[in-house]
Amino acid sequence: MRRLDELLTHAADRGERMGPDRLIEHLQRRLEGEREVVVSGSTRRGTMVTTKERPRTSEIPERPRRRWALALTAFAVIAGAVAVVAIAIGINGNEEVTQERAIEIVQEFAEDFRNDDIAALEATSQNGTTDTAFIEWHHGLRANPEFTDCRITRDTVNGFVVACDVQYDPDSLFARMGSPSTAASIDVNPDGLIGVNSWPPPARLAEIGQDLRAFFEARYPELLDTIVGFDYAGLAWTREAGQVIDEHLDEFVAYTESQG
Repeated sequence: MRRLDELLTHAADRGERMGPDRLIEHLQRRLEGEREVVVSGSTRRGTMVTTKERPRTSEIPERPRRRWALALTAFAVIAGAVAVVAIAIGINGNEEVTQERAIEIVQEFAEDFRNDDIAALEATSQNGTTDTAFIEWHHGLRANPEFTDCRITRDTVNGFVVACDVQYDPDSLFARMGSPSTAASIDVNPDGLIGVNSWPPPARLAEIGQDLRAFFEARYPELLDTIVGFDYAGLAWTREAGQVIDEHLDEFVAYTESQG
């Protein structure tokens, strides 16, 4: 208020018309940004008059606060659009993997397994890894597993569980020893990635393992260390072990039959 009084007194000394109406009019022009000519009163030394034009509203620099407000508004719009897209993806994520597609993915997994495509199996694995030893042993044995009668056993927001029968090649160790099939349970998440819940070995594999050790100890003791190990049934799940067994499969079958 003190400053306002000083300004009003100074204006009166310059000969400007004063009063509430004049003050309100003056403030209104300033707020509206109209072009205004301010004329000074006569000075004591002469009658020199100076004028000053108010810049147009469009020429007044934009206040930083307004620029920040516009920036924040734009950011809010962009963030909102991203949120809408994210929500849409989250809601519809499971729609891209239907039950039919889940079964197709399992068949693709089985094909990659038969093709010994470790890179593809790892790329489609939920944890980015796969049981390489298990795969290589099957290939050494030429087991060539086929997934048949696949069906959905669970359908949740976390994806699908697909159960399949697993049929082994009729000329493989498993089939010739009377265990031609087993079963597998495969998890398929909404992203289409695979997780093997279970794939148990064929029935009688523990008994077959004992027969294999007895056969190689009796006929090929130098190969015994190759086929035995610390995996299931006391066998070594390696490609080399599978190949050695497959190479001597006919003789092994005849040996087991002779043992009654």
